[in-house]
Amino acid sequence: MPVPNRILLCVENDEDEYEIMANVAAQIDPELMLVHKSNGWDAMLYLEKHKQKSKLPYLIILDYNMPIMDGRFTLEAIKSNTYLKDIPVVIFSVLVNPADELFCKQHGVKIYTKPPQLSDYRKVITEILSLLP
Repeated sequence: MPVPNRILLCVENDEDEYEIMANVAAQIDPELMLVHKSNGWDAMLYLEKHKQKSKLPYLIILDYNMPIMDGRFTLEAIKSNTYLKDIPVVIFSVLVNPADELFCKQHGVKIYTKPPQLSDYRKVITEILSLLP
């Protein structure tokens, strides 16, 4: 049986946040291959390119507040694309308001608040990674 690709796409504009997330994810599952994109536009270009090669990620962690193309528009683009819509997506953001929660719920996406303490990252990232097959 072939080994599934273990690609995790992290769409995060803050380098420090990405580094924390990447370090914690690597500790939890060293077999993950993390791909980092700093905005939704670059993430969509990556996804379009890799759908042709059947190398799509198993999970997308998407920041909500980003420049160029934010998480809301990126999520809509992913969920409206026939080839991408079944990829699990989670929103991982600093600020979450009720409108954002409703939007995510309508798209079948769970939203997580970034923990204020570094020590809490492991718990949240562990929960997010539990969504991987």
